[in-house]
Amino acid sequence: MISSQINHLTPDSTDKFDKNFFKHQIITASNVAPDSYLVFVFTGGLNLQTEHHLFPSVNHIHLRKMQPYIRDLCKKYNVQYNETHSIWSALKLHVQHLYNKSFIQKEE
Repeated sequence: MISSQINHLTPDSTDKFDKNFFKHQIITASNVAPDSYLVFVFTGGLNLQTEHHLFPSVNHIHLRKMQPYIRDLCKKYNVQYNETHSIWSALKLHVQHLYNKSFIQKEE
């Protein structure tokens, strides 16, 4: 369960919206340790959440091959591509996000 939440609930990937389906999928997901084969196996490939959201019916074994192309396209078109390079940094961001969201926001 936690492995799916750290990909969705981070400061960089929440409270965002884009009317373009593909862009929305990219800016609201976050990859975790995309270069780690161990994390890939542990999560069943769902550490590559951005690619999974863009192509949900593609077998997870192909997501690692697609990832560099999608990252390059995001860079080319200036689309925010969220990723952390370790599971520990993703967990830290997730807990920080939950902590920040636990306070009642004052209306301005």
